[in-house]
Amino acid sequence: MHERDVALFNCTAFDGTREGAVIPDAVVLVRGGRIEAIGPGSRVPLPEGYERVDLGGRHVLPGLINAHCHLFSDGKPRAAAANERLTNAVLRASRKWPVKALFKRKVRAQMNNALQAGVTTLRCLGDPWFVDVELRDELERTPGRGPRLWVAGMGIGVTGGHASILSTQGDSPWEFRKAVRKHVREGVDLIKIFTTGGAADSRRAGEAGRLQMTVEEISAACDEAHRAGLRVASHTQSSAGIKEALLGGVDSIEHGAEIGDEIVGLFLRNPRSLTGETALVPTLSAVLHLAEAPLEESKVSEVTRENVRRIRSGVIRGVRRAVKEGIHVGVGSDAAMPLVTHYDFWREVLYLSRHAEVSPRVALSWATEGNAELLGIAGETGTLKHGRSADLIAVDGDPLADLTALARVSFVMSQGRIVRRPQVKRLQQVERSIQRIELRHRPESWETIGASRGFAGTPDVLPGS
Repeated sequence: MHERDVALFNCTAFDGTREGAVIPDAVVLVRGGRIEAIGPGSRVPLPEGYERVDLGGRHVLPGLINAHCHLFSDGKPRAAAANERLTNAVLRASRKWPVKALFKRKVRAQMNNALQAGVTTLRCLGDPWFVDVELRDELERTPGRGPRLWVAGMGIGVTGGHASILSTQGDSPWEFRKAVRKHVREGVDLIKIFTTGGAADSRRAGEAGRLQMTVEEISAACDEAHRAGLRVASHTQSSAGIKEALLGGVDSIEHGAEIGDEIVGLFLRNPRSLTGETALVPTLSAVLHLAEAPLEESKVSEVTRENVRRIRSGVIRGVRRAVKEGIHVGVGSDAAMPLVTHYDFWREVLYLSRHAEVSPRVALSWATEGNAELLGIAGETGTLKHGRSADLIAVDGDPLADLTALARVSFVMSQGRIVRRPQVKRLQQVERSIQRIELRHRPESWETIGASRGFAGTPDVLPGS
């Protein structure tokens, strides 16, 4: 990593905005960790005294933002993780030295792997004992030495509910207010609540999406968070759960389900949310991988896989409806779940382009500018504009034509510091499993879908989607 003022040149730049400005033969000047200037080389000369970095004709774009991840695991399937009692024991041990030190070392390695893969901001939605808050504070003392963290600490849910081993639990509106107040005191950036059951720790078929928090409890948690200026992200995996979460005033629905006519308007105009609207973050990677992987590879139970398969089609239909209605779509992979690593966030962008039937340009803007808006930090990062934090990556190939180019990151800059030769540490077992899944169930590319509908060029949203 490097701290000098830098001039990047010999590249094509995509600014990350919805309008999708592309600058050929671009120059990007970075001074004091921020973008000082960006434009074609004919208008932005290379100044003296700057370190000059020739990017060899590569494509430059804003650093990616993973809007839904967890730091407690690397995505490698582990049979022991399905044992709730054993997992509880391990998590309890992680509170104490020296186990905590070992745990934090692994978390740092996962953060660094994400950064090496071009993810410069992570929105962490549930980690034990507020380890994410500690690490965020450590990184803020040395900006750029890791990705930017936007953290929720532990989640908040009902007694015996989903993710109970990773959450603060309550059973009434005032208990949830108290839980939020404690989290605010811990210094979190947002609040994560679990309003329905989930597939990952389900014990019976049909449990994913079962209503858990009441509307009154959701409302109390949201009101308390909003009083502190914090947004609320809601784990929700059923249509009924979405409706109740929206009525309670959440700011984002994580995972999601089919979106009915009666709740479209609440996404677009939600008077109880902090900003007046609610976003959807569908986390397709976890759903698609766990639904199709053999149990011996995913290491999850038959019940978990059955629940994932039950919710899969609803999640996909939900995000397609969101695109059609103009609902804000965030991009998050649910990294840490089995077969979802911190370094393959690019796959989530690709899956969204394919399954939501939008162009690579739109999917990229969702993962950069759109995700920055979702986090409330659009004035800081997410686009290549004057004054923004210098969070950017260079890739081999044109991601606006082929999103797999995002898997070939050759240069990373985080808050003005350079990662010169990014080296991702891959989990070969996971890679082989995903490749087999994609070979068996390769969806049509968005270009193929567009051609089959007689649509030429590169539309933002395919007709009829």
